[in-house]
Amino acid sequence: MWYKDEANQLHTYAADSKDLYHWEGIGLVLTQRPHEGPNVFLFKDFYWMIVDEWRGQGDSVPVIWIRGSKQD
Repeated sequence: MWYKDEANQLHTYAADSKDLYHWEGIGLVLTQRPHEGPNVFLFKDFYWMIVDEWRGQGDSVPVIWIRGSKQD
């Protein structure tokens, strides 16, 4: 699961669960800009993350999440 941590500068973190009851934090994933909830999906053999940065959509691809649009 990817989620936005509002208490930690609105960065995106990841957690994993084998049973959806017990979760283990994986750690910090995305820090470039504050943003709204990340959405991750599989498309053409890649996982994509779309986030709303309050200035248009940003996208990222793993394994190292990189921004796919122009940065400030």
